[in-house]
Amino acid sequence: ISNIIKKFNENDIEILFCGMSIVLAHGLKYSNNFKSIFKDLAKKYNLEFVPLLLKGVTLNPELNIEDGMHPNKEGYKIVVENIYHHLISVLKKF
Repeated sequence: ISNIIKKFNENDIEILFCGMSIVLAHGLKYSNNFKSIFKDLAKKYNLEFVPLLLKGVTLNPELNIEDGMHPNKEGYKIVVENIYHHLISVLKKF
């Protein structure tokens, strides 16, 4: 991920960096380490950061398609709310 961020930065491409979580089936320590990767990279590269892209959507069957992991139409409305003010911050740089 660092290499991708560096390449974008080299080409003056603005980034809206969104964090994700992983199911606890992998263990709490693994899950916490996974989440911290996004936070640490956002801080290291001074990126506009959405800590959890799917906040309020994850594990809600009414907001996901049949696979239980990806948002449906209503779930994406919440995703938009989660990123909106961060996206505006990025767009103001242009």
